[in-house]
Amino acid sequence: MWGFPVAGGGFTRDGMLDAALLDEVRLGELDGQCTIRLDRVVDLFKVSGFKVDIQKNIKHWLWVHFAINSGVIGAAFKAGGAKQLLNSIPRLREAILAGREALEVCKARGVRIKDFEDARAFYYPPLLGAFLVWLMMKSNKSARKIMETHTAIDELQIIYRDVLDKGKSLGLKMPVLSSFRDFVEHPDIQNPK
Repeated sequence: MWGFPVAGGGFTRDGMLDAALLDEVRLGELDGQCTIRLDRVVDLFKVSGFKVDIQKNIKHWLWVHFAINSGVIGAAFKAGGAKQLLNSIPRLREAILAGREALEVCKARGVRIKDFEDARAFYYPPLLGAFLVWLMMKSNKSARKIMETHTAIDELQIIYRDVLDKGKSLGLKMPVLSSFRDFVEHPDIQNPK
């Protein structure tokens, strides 16, 4: 069984955890079956006050999640941080385009992208998708905190690299996602704009 929390953040310089934990969790058996084990874990989370989203194909959900994140990660590095990205519709538009390219990696691996609600904004016209993400991040302070407080730079770099490298190995063209590579590899580079 695999799962994924709707949570995130990081540690401050003085070692304090600065994060957000939403009341949702994604769960699913790798084979997609409903099992007694899954029922027990779902009950445990529900009793604890969490909403549980059971994914019939948790592996594909995770691929979609990390593909989307790779585009956002690259755009955030280029922007100079998540806060700068989330405050700029033009920069979010670039993240939408990069995320769309990253989702092609999932499609090439057999994922039915339309089955995943999280991917919808990436198939709207890019400016509209960017506006919707911007609007959501203005109103959903917890989701914004998750993005703004993620301090594990090495983890973000690995997610970005894995998706980009997999796409290249599949022969996919990803010009927007690829354009972020120097910013991701060298976070000290400032956005030239």
